[in-house]
Amino acid sequence: MINGTVWINDRHEIIRDAEDLVQLIREQLGDDVARMVQTLADMTDKAAHLAETDFAAYERALDGAIATMREIDETVDLIRSELDEHRIDRAVIRDMLNDIERLVGEHI
Repeated sequence: MINGTVWINDRHEIIRDAEDLVQLIREQLGDDVARMVQTLADMTDKAAHLAETDFAAYERALDGAIATMREIDETVDLIRSELDEHRIDRAVIRDMLNDIERLVGEHI
């Protein structure tokens, strides 16, 4: 966000946003320079929006990966419990390993 204060021609100018800056530049330097600054401000806004969108997508992916890791951790505990039994049911262990493989596959 663009904001601040400047002194121009012995006047204190307050700039609250990009529109204020563009207007001030238009008054002081003309329409051509104001259009250039407006273009730069628009590009900056677009880049900021894309960065926020990318960050939100990254956060969602990270949350999903953390949930998957927790599920895998729980499944590993179940496999250990099954291995501690006197009679090991290979089908149960195979199913649990398939669950882990499916969870990992969702993130690869």
